[in-house]
Amino acid sequence: MTGYSGLAAAAASTDAGLDEAEAYADQALAFVTTPTLERFHQPVIALLVKSQAGMGRGEVGNAAEFAERAHQIAVAGAEPLLAVVACTQLARIAHAQGHSDEARRWLRDAEGLLAGQDAPQLAELVRQTRNDTRFARSVDRLPVELSERETAVLRLLPHGLSRKELGAQLFVSENTIKTHLTSLRHKLGVSGRSEEIVARAIELGLLDEP
Repeated sequence: MTGYSGLAAAAASTDAGLDEAEAYADQALAFVTTPTLERFHQPVIALLVKSQAGMGRGEVGNAAEFAERAHQIAVAGAEPLLAVVACTQLARIAHAQGHSDEARRWLRDAEGLLAGQDAPQLAELVRQTRNDTRFARSVDRLPVELSERETAVLRLLPHGLSRKELGAQLFVSENTIKTHLTSLRHKLGVSGRSEEIVARAIELGLLDEP
Protein backbone atom coordinates (compact mmCIF):
# COMPACT_ATOMS: atom_id res chain seq x y z
CA MET A 1 0.00 0.00 0.00
CA THR A 2 2.78 2.43 0.88
CA GLY A 3 4.58 1.79 -2.39
CA TYR A 4 1.54 2.34 -4.57
CA SER A 5 0.60 5.50 -2.64
CA GLY A 6 4.10 6.84 -3.19
CA LEU A 7 3.93 6.05 -6.90
CA ALA A 8 0.55 7.77 -7.12
CA ALA A 9 1.88 10.91 -5.44
CA ALA A 10 4.96 10.91 -7.66
CA ALA A 11 2.96 10.50 -10.86
CA ALA A 12 0.55 13.26 -9.85
CA SER A 13 3.44 15.71 -9.49
CA THR A 14 5.09 14.95 -12.84
CA ASP A 15 4.23 14.89 -16.51
CA ALA A 16 2.96 11.33 -16.08
CA GLY A 17 -0.44 12.84 -15.39
CA LEU A 18 -3.38 12.10 -13.18
CA ASP A 19 -4.53 9.03 -15.12
CA GLU A 20 -1.41 7.09 -14.16
CA ALA A 21 -1.51 8.55 -10.65
CA GLU A 22 -5.12 7.47 -10.22
CA ALA A 23 -4.29 3.93 -11.36
CA TYR A 24 -1.64 3.68 -8.65
CA ALA A 25 -4.06 5.20 -6.13
CA ASP A 26 -6.65 2.55 -6.96
CA GLN A 27 -4.06 -0.16 -6.37
CA ALA A 28 -3.15 1.39 -3.03
CA LEU A 29 -6.77 1.61 -1.93
CA ALA A 30 -7.34 -2.04 -2.86
CA PHE A 31 -5.32 -2.89 0.27
CA VAL A 32 -7.68 -0.92 2.53
CA THR A 33 -10.06 -3.73 3.38
CA THR A 34 -10.95 -2.82 6.97
CA PRO A 35 -11.61 0.42 8.88
CA THR A 36 -8.58 -0.37 11.05
CA LEU A 37 -6.26 0.03 8.07
CA GLU A 38 -7.63 3.55 7.49
CA ARG A 39 -5.86 4.68 10.64
CA PHE A 40 -2.58 4.57 8.75
CA HIS A 41 -1.62 7.58 6.66
CA GLN A 42 -1.10 5.80 3.34
CA PRO A 43 -4.79 5.79 2.27
CA VAL A 44 -4.92 9.56 2.72
CA ILE A 45 -2.38 10.13 -0.05
CA ALA A 46 -4.19 7.80 -2.44
CA LEU A 47 -7.57 9.38 -1.64
CA LEU A 48 -6.21 12.86 -2.29
CA VAL A 49 -4.83 11.73 -5.65
CA LYS A 50 -8.28 10.33 -6.48
CA SER A 51 -9.80 13.66 -5.49
CA GLN A 52 -7.39 15.58 -7.73
CA ALA A 53 -8.19 13.27 -10.63
CA GLY A 54 -11.90 13.81 -10.07
CA MET A 55 -11.46 17.56 -10.15
CA GLY A 56 -9.44 17.24 -13.34
CA ARG A 57 -12.41 15.49 -14.99
CA GLY A 58 -14.94 17.93 -13.59
CA GLU A 59 -16.43 15.28 -11.27
CA VAL A 60 -16.67 17.63 -8.31
CA GLY A 61 -19.03 15.49 -6.26
CA ASN A 62 -16.70 12.48 -6.42
CA ALA A 63 -13.69 14.69 -5.74
CA ALA A 64 -15.36 16.02 -2.60
CA GLU A 65 -16.17 12.51 -1.32
CA PHE A 66 -12.55 11.36 -1.65
CA ALA A 67 -11.19 14.54 -0.05
CA GLU A 68 -13.64 14.38 2.86
CA ARG A 69 -12.70 10.76 3.53
CA ALA A 70 -9.01 11.66 3.38
CA HIS A 71 -9.57 14.48 5.88
CA GLN A 72 -11.50 12.24 8.28
CA ILE A 73 -8.79 9.56 8.22
CA ALA A 74 -5.97 12.09 8.67
CA VAL A 75 -7.70 13.69 11.66
CA ALA A 76 -8.59 10.32 13.24
CA GLY A 77 -5.04 9.09 12.75
CA ALA A 78 -3.49 12.23 14.28
CA GLU A 79 -1.78 13.18 11.01
CA PRO A 80 -2.17 16.99 11.12
CA LEU A 81 0.11 17.70 8.15
CA LEU A 82 -1.82 15.37 5.87
CA ALA A 83 -5.02 16.91 7.22
CA VAL A 84 -3.69 20.30 6.06
CA VAL A 85 -3.35 19.00 2.52
CA ALA A 86 -6.87 17.59 2.69
CA CYS A 87 -8.18 20.93 3.93
CA THR A 88 -6.62 22.79 1.00
CA GLN A 89 -8.15 20.30 -1.44
CA LEU A 90 -11.56 20.71 0.19
CA ALA A 91 -11.14 24.50 -0.01
CA ARG A 92 -10.49 24.26 -3.76
CA ILE A 93 -13.52 22.02 -4.20
CA ALA A 94 -15.76 24.36 -2.22
CA HIS A 95 -14.49 27.27 -4.31
CA ALA A 96 -15.17 25.35 -7.52
CA GLN A 97 -18.73 24.83 -6.31
CA GLY A 98 -19.12 28.54 -5.64
CA HIS A 99 -19.09 28.16 -1.83
CA SER A 100 -16.58 30.85 -0.91
CA ASP A 101 -17.47 30.90 2.80
CA GLU A 102 -16.90 27.15 3.07
CA ALA A 103 -13.59 27.48 1.20
CA ARG A 104 -12.41 30.09 3.70
CA ARG A 105 -13.48 27.86 6.59
CA TRP A 106 -11.36 24.98 5.29
CA LEU A 107 -8.38 27.29 4.95
CA ARG A 108 -8.83 28.52 8.52
CA ASP A 109 -8.85 24.88 9.63
CA ALA A 110 -5.62 24.30 7.69
CA GLU A 111 -3.97 27.31 9.33
CA GLY A 112 -5.05 26.06 12.75
CA LEU A 113 -3.49 22.66 12.07
CA LEU A 114 -0.27 24.35 10.98
CA ALA A 115 0.06 26.41 14.15
CA GLY A 116 3.32 25.49 15.86
CA GLN A 117 4.39 23.21 13.00
CA ASP A 118 7.65 23.68 11.11
CA ALA A 119 6.24 23.02 7.65
CA PRO A 120 7.11 25.89 5.26
CA GLN A 121 6.02 23.95 2.17
CA LEU A 122 2.57 23.36 3.59
CA ALA A 123 2.35 26.99 4.72
CA GLU A 124 3.09 27.97 1.11
CA LEU A 125 0.43 25.51 -0.10
CA VAL A 126 -2.16 27.15 2.14
CA ARG A 127 -1.08 30.62 1.02
CA GLN A 128 -1.28 29.65 -2.66
CA THR A 129 -4.67 28.01 -2.18
CA ARG A 130 -5.97 31.17 -0.50
CA ASN A 131 -4.76 33.24 -3.43
CA ASP A 132 -6.26 30.84 -5.98
CA THR A 133 -9.65 30.83 -4.23
CA ARG A 134 -9.81 34.52 -3.37
CA PHE A 135 -12.39 35.25 -6.04
CA ALA A 136 -15.49 33.13 -6.65
CA ARG A 137 -14.94 32.70 -10.37
CA SER A 138 -13.71 29.15 -10.85
CA VAL A 139 -17.15 27.60 -11.16
CA ASP A 140 -17.38 28.53 -14.85
CA ARG A 141 -14.01 26.93 -15.54
CA LEU A 142 -15.04 23.40 -14.60
CA PRO A 143 -14.71 21.06 -17.60
CA VAL A 144 -18.21 19.58 -17.33
CA GLU A 145 -18.92 17.10 -20.13
CA LEU A 146 -22.37 15.53 -20.30
CA SER A 147 -23.45 12.57 -22.37
CA GLU A 148 -26.23 12.95 -24.94
CA ARG A 149 -28.72 11.27 -22.61
CA GLU A 150 -27.65 13.33 -19.59
CA THR A 151 -28.13 16.47 -21.66
CA ALA A 152 -31.59 15.33 -22.70
CA VAL A 153 -32.58 14.71 -19.07
CA LEU A 154 -31.12 18.05 -18.00
CA ARG A 155 -33.14 19.96 -20.59
CA LEU A 156 -36.37 18.41 -19.29
CA LEU A 157 -35.69 19.04 -15.59
CA PRO A 158 -36.94 22.67 -15.51
CA HIS A 159 -40.41 21.40 -16.47
CA GLY A 160 -40.89 19.70 -13.10
CA LEU A 161 -41.49 16.21 -14.45
CA SER A 162 -41.30 13.15 -12.21
CA ARG A 163 -38.75 10.41 -12.90
CA LYS A 164 -41.53 8.29 -14.41
CA GLU A 165 -42.60 11.16 -16.67
CA LEU A 166 -39.00 11.85 -17.69
CA GLY A 167 -38.61 8.18 -18.61
CA ALA A 168 -41.77 8.28 -20.71
CA GLN A 169 -40.52 11.36 -22.55
CA LEU A 170 -37.16 9.74 -23.35
CA PHE A 171 -38.43 6.15 -23.79
CA VAL A 172 -36.26 4.75 -21.00
CA SER A 173 -36.98 3.20 -17.61
CA GLU A 174 -37.39 5.11 -14.37
CA ASN A 175 -34.23 3.43 -13.05
CA THR A 176 -32.27 4.71 -16.06
CA ILE A 177 -33.48 8.24 -15.30
CA LYS A 178 -32.38 7.78 -11.69
CA THR A 179 -28.91 6.76 -12.92
CA HIS A 180 -28.68 9.83 -15.17
CA LEU A 181 -29.75 12.12 -12.32
CA THR A 182 -27.09 10.64 -10.04
CA SER A 183 -24.46 11.20 -12.72
CA LEU A 184 -25.63 14.79 -13.22
CA ARG A 185 -25.34 15.47 -9.48
CA HIS A 186 -21.77 14.14 -9.43
CA LYS A 187 -20.68 16.04 -12.53
CA LEU A 188 -22.27 19.32 -11.43
CA GLY A 189 -21.13 19.02 -7.82
CA VAL A 190 -24.55 19.13 -6.16
CA SER A 191 -26.21 16.65 -3.84
CA GLY A 192 -29.82 17.82 -3.59
CA ARG A 193 -33.03 17.93 -5.59
CA SER A 194 -33.54 18.51 -9.30
CA GLU A 195 -33.90 22.24 -8.65
CA GLU A 196 -30.27 22.34 -7.50
CA ILE A 197 -29.15 20.53 -10.66
CA VAL A 198 -30.99 23.09 -12.77
CA ALA A 199 -29.59 26.04 -10.81
CA ARG A 200 -26.01 24.78 -11.14
CA ALA A 201 -26.48 24.01 -14.84
CA ILE A 202 -27.67 27.59 -15.41
CA GLU A 203 -24.69 28.88 -13.44
CA LEU A 204 -22.34 26.86 -15.64
CA GLY A 205 -24.03 27.97 -18.83
CA LEU A 206 -25.38 24.50 -19.63
CA LEU A 207 -28.97 25.74 -19.49
CA ASP A 208 -30.53 29.07 -20.33
CA GLU A 209 -32.33 31.09 -17.67
CA PRO A 210 -36.02 30.10 -17.58
